[in-house]
Amino acid sequence: MPLTYFSLWMTRLMGWLPDLTCCTQCGERFAPGEASFHPQSDGLFCALHRQGTGSLLSADSWQLAQRILHEPTAAFAEEPWPRRRAQDLRRFTLQSLERHLERRLRTAEAIARL
Repeated sequence: MPLTYFSLWMTRLMGWLPDLTCCTQCGERFAPGEASFHPQSDGLFCALHRQGTGSLLSADSWQLAQRILHEPTAAFAEEPWPRRRAQDLRRFTLQSLERHLERRLRTAEAIARL
């Protein structure tokens, strides 16, 4: 949970988090499980604008991102957090941070070991 929270908020605070509710290309609103991302592109994309090797952001991760950004930490901190939960959300945010910073984040590795 700490790495997911850190990477999502860091991406947002740096100004690199796209609108999570609609496609970066066309503005179409997403339903949970419809957003995809590509490691070399900024934003989330609908099925029509999804880039070939892009990854799908799962419905659970998409909804969790909304909660992390709009609810206090206490609202979800007591929930079970197996290592695989929101793995795609972490990949999306860390790829974005590392692409813009042009370096690998050692902080993410340290938090992941906690």
